[in-house]
Amino acid sequence: MSMNKITVAKLFGLALLVAGWSSVAVAQTGVLFVEGSRVGVGIATPSETLHVKGTDGLTKLHVEEASATVKQRELYLLSNNGGVRFAFEDTSTGRRISMRNVNAQFQMDMNNDLLPELRLAANGNLTITGSLFTAGGTCGGGCDAVFQPGSDVPSIENHASEMWAKSYLPAVGPTPENQPINLSTKTAGMLNELEKAHIYIAQLNDALKEKEARLLRLEQENRELRNTQADLGANLQALEAQVQSVLKANAPNTP
Repeated sequence: MSMNKITVAKLFGLALLVAGWSSVAVAQTGVLFVEGSRVGVGIATPSETLHVKGTDGLTKLHVEEASATVKQRELYLLSNNGGVRFAFEDTSTGRRISMRNVNAQFQMDMNNDLLPELRLAANGNLTITGSLFTAGGTCGGGCDAVFQPGSDVPSIENHASEMWAKSYLPAVGPTPENQPINLSTKTAGMLNELEKAHIYIAQLNDALKEKEARLLRLEQENRELRNTQADLGANLQALEAQVQSVLKANAPNTP
């Protein structure tokens, strides 16, 4: 197949002339190759419809709309009769990650195996196959710190008073109905409240155990008192019998 070699300056100049420009001054900075329906920039044997290759570490694509009117514009469009996939490949490892528009979903495929790890549906629902992590300090309210000696955990009474006065859990903060929320801070706040709740549960459990132990002691004392009462009753009956016997023995004989 024959190879046509066209300088970048000539090609861009021709394109601008076709677009309506009467004169063009373009510096020649590289070579563009056309082979049949394939175009190569920086490569004489393009393997794709458009193949751009550089070796100086500066290769990049730049699409610029320089209108003075500030406005959102579509500057990049990929169209296909079916799903569209856009891939990123690290040639040092061969690892390829792809993004695609399939089944009315935005999908990210981290292993390029057509089994996406992330799906974003048109209704806003987000599905991931792995776990969700946050980066940075998201628990500034003192999560696990509440278990450390000297931590300032309010009493159950004070916490309940603040909760009812504010109408929300203090560490979580207000959560207006039908409003966006910060999941990271809310999750951290809920963790803080959950940990404090378990501290309160442990405190109440200790208090309950103490009351149960006290109740057992009182029941034991009550049984002992009952036994003492029974002994006293028996002793009293025996004493009364002795008194009656003495009185009977000392009573004057009547003719």
